[in-house]
Amino acid sequence: MSTSTSPSSQQAQLVVPPPRQMTARQIARREQILAVTLRMIADQGYQAVTMDALATASGVSKKTLYDIYGSKDSLLAAAVSGRMTMIVANIERGARARGLELLFSIIRMTIAAVLEQPRLSRALEPILLLDPGRFTIREFFDRLHRPCLAQMAEDELLADWANVDFLVSNLMIEQIAVQNFWAVDVIGTEQLEGFALLSVCRVLLPVAKGHAHAELVTKIKQLHSQLGDWEYGKRHGGTV
Repeated sequence: MSTSTSPSSQQAQLVVPPPRQMTARQIARREQILAVTLRMIADQGYQAVTMDALATASGVSKKTLYDIYGSKDSLLAAAVSGRMTMIVANIERGARARGLELLFSIIRMTIAAVLEQPRLSRALEPILLLDPGRFTIREFFDRLHRPCLAQMAEDELLADWANVDFLVSNLMIEQIAVQNFWAVDVIGTEQLEGFALLSVCRVLLPVAKGHAHAELVTKIKQLHSQLGDWEYGKRHGGTV
């Protein structure tokens, strides 16, 4: 017995309804919800935010929040990821130079973005440290930091054995750690950029070649001079 499908049936099976476009009102409502979510995270802390409070502050029902986002965690993650995406876009628009110089520029712009909303950044740091995979953090470093390392490799300023994936992961870990030290007041606001840059230098120095290696050595000396004799843990009597 034939199991072939008629042309009309095949056509029916292949028809996929187009995604429903949101109205301007729906877009504005979602933007409002995400903005309120970020404000409440800054005011109360990530874990303390509730769907009841979010619904009231956003002027929508709790059912609407669940219909759109599914859960509190998904809503909070969407708000944080949206902020990260905006920061990436702003940095990409302002980024100039190439390789190591570009990487330093990206670090400075990232720290500037962190300090634009310090309460929100402090509230988010513990969550980013515990679960960076939830908030497009890896994508942040892949889009911004990886191209800088790829350019350095292309210009033969990295050792042949250097692994870019490994370096990107180390930069991510180091930058999150530095910002977390700042969030808990181990590093002062005036020191944050310096330590962020210093962590980059320490990751890249063992694998850098040529003038990049010389630039890193010079930068480390400059940063040590700027930061004085401050060391991680010193304010709490610890050692590195």
